[in-house]
Amino acid sequence: MMTHIIIGITISFSLYFGLFYAPLFSGRWQLREKISVWPRILRNGLFLLILGLILAGHGIVSGKSAMASDNSVAHGKAVFSRMACSACHRIQGEGAQVGPDLSYVGDKRDRKWLLAHFKDPKSVSPNSVMPPVSLPDADLEDLTSYMLSLKKGEK
Repeated sequence: MMTHIIIGITISFSLYFGLFYAPLFSGRWQLREKISVWPRILRNGLFLLILGLILAGHGIVSGKSAMASDNSVAHGKAVFSRMACSACHRIQGEGAQVGPDLSYVGDKRDRKWLLAHFKDPKSVSPNSVMPPVSLPDADLEDLTSYMLSLKKGEK
């Protein structure tokens, strides 16, 4: 991802230089015109530099958060397996049917509800027979991320 951003910025600045700066050095413009266009070129160049840095920064931050999210979901899936949650719950046709099917739970519940349900199921679902999940908060967060990733059209 980072490589694509750097290549895109490099190509953008190369095109910009070729279109706006190269004529200055090709001898097609008179010296008087060269002096008068510098403020515009500097303003445009500064604008593009700032825009490029903003876009690159956004791409870097998004890439890191997406990577962290993917790791969280993968770890949450491992927690689901390790805790044998499939002994009661079914996902995409795999697992038991004692508890609710969790195939699309990400479309139905939010993070706050799921975390509360894992810690104390009866607090949000009074008729629940699910026992409280005794895990460190980091594991509960990752398990929640995995549950939220279970949506229609996604696996």
